[in-house]
Amino acid sequence: AAHGLGLAAVLPGAAASAELADRLVESVRAWAPRVRGNAPATAERRRSKWAALEAVRAYGLKHPRSPRTPGVRAPRQCCAAAWEPVQAWLAETWPTADIDVVVKPAASAGGDGVTRCRSYDDARRAVDAILGKTNALGATNDEALVQEYLHGAEYVVDGVSRKGRHKVAALWKRDVRDDLVTRGLELVSNADPYADAVTAFAASVLDAIDLANGPSHVCVKVDPATDLVWLLSARARFHGLDGFWRTVVEECAGPDQVGAALEGIRAEGFHLLPPTAPETLRCQGRVRFLLIHAQGSLESIDADVTHEICQLASYRGHELFVEAGQAVVPTVDGFTYGGCVRLAHADLGQLESDDAFVEAVCREPDGGLWKIVALP
Repeated sequence: AAHGLGLAAVLPGAAASAELADRLVESVRAWAPRVRGNAPATAERRRSKWAALEAVRAYGLKHPRSPRTPGVRAPRQCCAAAWEPVQAWLAETWPTADIDVVVKPAASAGGDGVTRCRSYDDARRAVDAILGKTNALGATNDEALVQEYLHGAEYVVDGVSRKGRHKVAALWKRDVRDDLVTRGLELVSNADPYADAVTAFAASVLDAIDLANGPSHVCVKVDPATDLVWLLSARARFHGLDGFWRTVVEECAGPDQVGAALEGIRAEGFHLLPPTAPETLRCQGRVRFLLIHAQGSLESIDADVTHEICQLASYRGHELFVEAGQAVVPTVDGFTYGGCVRLAHADLGQLESDDAFVEAVCREPDGGLWKIVALP
């Protein structure tokens, strides 16, 4: 159907379509020789969390840290289709029983199935809960990935690439706590003390996984003790969340990742895109997720509290993922949120006050946003 249209690029919209996008590029190249995408031969690096981190580890050995390169680091990890190899790896990596690891599906997304484990028993239960189950992307979990837990602040780099050149569409700082649930996202400028290190690191990661064209989503942690950046994940996709974050970026910083990716298809458009996040944001922006803290039946969503949220000075929009009458569970990942709220304001104090209000009304058992009754 696209014959004669001068097809220029094939872009994946989500993690599940990244490999398909690579294959489509190859299949249409005969009649669209100038189409750009990423090499199918290295698709596994952009699809599998384990393969991405191993590619980064190998790249780091070939390109050690220097004044000109940031160096790339990946956590120790094990990927296996059964518990026994994981047990052997844990025993070799942590000779004592004091382990601190994260267990997750090898190829899912959105925090699906991610569990922090501090004992062998916890790790085994987490691995058993993953293997053979259908993940959030609709695929069967053939393998579980076990990684050492990394301490530090989490950043997300939303990028756009063209012919191996990388630019930053947005830089976020995640509000993640000990339970590993992301509670919110804060848009940050290039004046952030770790911005330069994080964005340079992300560019090296994209080279390592052979992502030359299209959108990227790189998640990292910065070790507060050493200021070193470590890779958590890297995928060939847009940020996600159905683009809910786009207007926050547009109001506070400039072109959002989707618009930047489309502009970046053309050489002249890519040239005009800023290389990094802006030095100064036009205003402060955040996305606050509406967490659910109880299990049961959602009897109602309080209309008065919803109205209060909508009247906040920094309110820019909200979306609900649940409705009255459905069964709900406590939020454990990106697929069990109750919704999310967009916030933006020039006054950081006002933004923080509004943000705290939104978070608090989700926790209130009585008089809060959610009225949840226990199931019989």
